[in-house]
Amino acid sequence: MAKLGAPDSIEPFIRGTMGLPDASVDDFFAHHLGDDRIDRDLLRAIADANRRWERRPGLAMRTSSSAGFP
Repeated sequence: MAKLGAPDSIEPFIRGTMGLPDASVDDFFAHHLGDDRIDRDLLRAIADANRRWERRPGLAMRTSSSAGFP
């Protein structure tokens, strides 16, 4: 742990390395994921399509050697 440096310097280092803002996570999400920034109709359509997806065809694709999976 000593190699990481002072405890209060770890978070700023990680944020800087990852290019994250200093703001709180809640503020970041509120700013970037607000209703005015997300196509909610598209998101609902994707969720509906996922709910309708049948499990068997997906498993068949995963196990089929012709689908390019080992």
